[in-house]
Amino acid sequence: MNHKHISLAAMLALAVPGSGAVHAAVNPAWTGQGGVIEVSASASRNLQARAVDDGVVRLWIKNSPRFERPLSQALTGGARKAAPLSATLQGGRLALKSPALQVQIDRKTLGFTVLSQDGAQAILRDARVSFQDGGAWTLDYTLSPDEHLLGLGQDNRNGGRLERRGTVRDLWSGQQINSGNVTANYPIPLLISTGTHGHAYGLFVDNTHHMRFDLGASDKNTVSATADGGEADLYLIDGPTVKQVVERYTKLTGRPSLPPLWALGYWQSKCVFWQWSDLDDAEQQLTKRGFPHDVMVIDYSWPEYLNDYVWDKRWCGKDVTPAQKIQNYARQGVRIVMSNSGPMVVKESPTFEPGWKSGVFATDGKGNPVQAGYYHGELLDFTSPNMDAWLYPQVKPLIDSGVAGWWLDLTEPEGDSPQTVYQGGGSAGVHNQYSLLETQWFENAQLKANPNVRPWILTRTGSAGIQRHHASLWTGDTHSDFATLAAHPGEMLSSGLSGITWWTSDSGGFLSGFYQNDQYGAHARLYERWMQLSVFAPITRAHHSGPVMPYEFGAAAEQGCLRYLQLRYKMLPYIYSYAWEASQTGLPITRALALEYPSDPKSLTTPGDEYLFGREMLVAPVLRDGVSRRSVYFPPGKWIDWDYGYEYDGGKTWVVAAPQNHIPVAIKAGAIIPMAPLMRNTSEKPWDPITLDVFPFGTSHFTMYKDDGKSFGYQKGESTLTKFTSVASARAVKFGIEESNKKFTPKRYIVRLHLNSAPKAVTVDGAAAKFTWDAKDRVLTVELASGASRRHAVVAMLDSRILPRRIAPLWASVRGGA
Repeated sequence: MNHKHISLAAMLALAVPGSGAVHAAVNPAWTGQGGVIEVSASASRNLQARAVDDGVVRLWIKNSPRFERPLSQALTGGARKAAPLSATLQGGRLALKSPALQVQIDRKTLGFTVLSQDGAQAILRDARVSFQDGGAWTLDYTLSPDEHLLGLGQDNRNGGRLERRGTVRDLWSGQQINSGNVTANYPIPLLISTGTHGHAYGLFVDNTHHMRFDLGASDKNTVSATADGGEADLYLIDGPTVKQVVERYTKLTGRPSLPPLWALGYWQSKCVFWQWSDLDDAEQQLTKRGFPHDVMVIDYSWPEYLNDYVWDKRWCGKDVTPAQKIQNYARQGVRIVMSNSGPMVVKESPTFEPGWKSGVFATDGKGNPVQAGYYHGELLDFTSPNMDAWLYPQVKPLIDSGVAGWWLDLTEPEGDSPQTVYQGGGSAGVHNQYSLLETQWFENAQLKANPNVRPWILTRTGSAGIQRHHASLWTGDTHSDFATLAAHPGEMLSSGLSGITWWTSDSGGFLSGFYQNDQYGAHARLYERWMQLSVFAPITRAHHSGPVMPYEFGAAAEQGCLRYLQLRYKMLPYIYSYAWEASQTGLPITRALALEYPSDPKSLTTPGDEYLFGREMLVAPVLRDGVSRRSVYFPPGKWIDWDYGYEYDGGKTWVVAAPQNHIPVAIKAGAIIPMAPLMRNTSEKPWDPITLDVFPFGTSHFTMYKDDGKSFGYQKGESTLTKFTSVASARAVKFGIEESNKKFTPKRYIVRLHLNSAPKAVTVDGAAAKFTWDAKDRVLTVELASGASRRHAVVAMLDSRILPRRIAPLWASVRGGA
């Protein structure tokens, strides 16, 4: 074997995990599965590289020669099969090649440039890590003029901007309560760039310390990422599309969990239901008024002490126990989710002293507990190995009584000081991942009690990897005004790009009082507009410090909210199918236009006030008061207004109707939208019949997913995939149904074809079939029985005359914008 010898000033070494480095020798075309390449420029400048996947290269840069660190909570566990990685010397540079990327490393400075695999295109240029005293370090690299920057979790300081370039992103979990911003900060160090000439890439920093990303704010051509400590452990993620970056990132850190179906229904919360009669009255009113709902949430008011997990006496009636109440609700199809009021316990709680002796509380480093949080309790330490033995016996009786999920509040954790000490380390390294650790503990508690029941958690923040722990995140204690509403869509999209599919907010805002002190006017309009956004969000939920029920703001707001919440339940087959897709690919249901239209320049620059709900729906929420129309950019293709039937040519900005009781939603031509019957909750009845709204255009497909909605049986094949196909020509539309099995299929399908020509005849599985034709709405409807066959075909023969296009009215301007 031939080797080149390297001077000690720029030693090149090969190593395998767990072994010492072999210095002064290198094979210039070395490749090996599971291998590691190490470069040592000096004793204080070292680099380790490996290809962890075909499109991901890890560069770990240290100011010491020892590459050791604690197990990362961000990454999925288990052994990883490394991709091939070769190394060749090119003068003063070492060129590493993986199946997708080439990394050129300066052997003296360890600066690096990332190229396409063939070396023809620079992806990330002139990067260099520098170390400062005290463990801090900085990564700098050069931006190209045409790069757009996305991701980095949820930002609570920049007004909901989807485009991160030109901003400073501070990654430190905690609430900042300001009008015009979301309140919670999700510190996820995944930066996504649309890249030079459209070649997207991602940069993930596996570090939970406080980080600050200057994204061209100080120098428009430079990214400067500074960490106050921790590892410069970088993962370079190839695209070449934004979608592929998200897929590869979530393969690395974990796919979003598939939620139980009830979690996708409506959550009704309030600060606070003070006793069962308050909650009973609210739930009965929802039912009486026709509002579908799956979850009633009990806030901080329920425990005897904060938090000993024992019901206060006012919740314990003479004739019925809390467990019986929860079970009664479950029989009606309504789940109870409990708030833990934060990861703190007051000293008055009888559980505090045993917990202190067990070592499950954080300390101030001097042997004292740390008081933290809004309720002034002593902060728990979820890095303690004794947590399970102390806490699980407290929560298990509640889980056994039927509590379906946990609302974990104050999980930053709120109020911990920089001097806080955990068994897992100081606050500097634990703070940002505290919510993940607590969420993981409650997930495990639910699974320990009910191993085959999908748990669900609501928490206020999260670090990289939290998406794999059956969790949804909300935007914190927000202001109740339109400026704050306007910040939400962009941060919802940024969260989705950062792996956080399951995002939600307090519809109407949280902070007490009413917008403009007008419950039935301005606040009613705000609540209705916010609910419209929430219906087309991953999780639909309302919460407020004060009146919050959708019937508490007057008849107009009530009817508008009723319409859209009922629509949400009809859309559940569509939504659940995308939930399954997220669990398989990491792609969120709420999508920035750049995710689906990477080659369209305008889609890359849309400000985040419109988005895709799946691939087939374009949603443009109204984010200002008093607006009855707004401008919407339609991506390439043909689009149909879902309510009015107007046709829009894509690649253009249009002004669309947006009256108070209407959120603009357009359907992409070719879309197939599966719909369920209206129901009171997700447990009431099966999805039968399935109604298929089809907008024929060329050849298109949709795959509907269904399982039992609650167990892990889907991991063993207990599910059904039904593929729908539409093929449209000038004379006919052919629509096909192909079921993978009969485990979760309806007895009937109703096919609704939205046509541009009148039908002449229809066949179902080759036989003439009856149909109806709505000439006004241009919808052909035909029903068919599912029967024993797993394949069905509907063919509609069309009149040769094309119906006139339904052109949208034109408006010259938009008053007040979106």
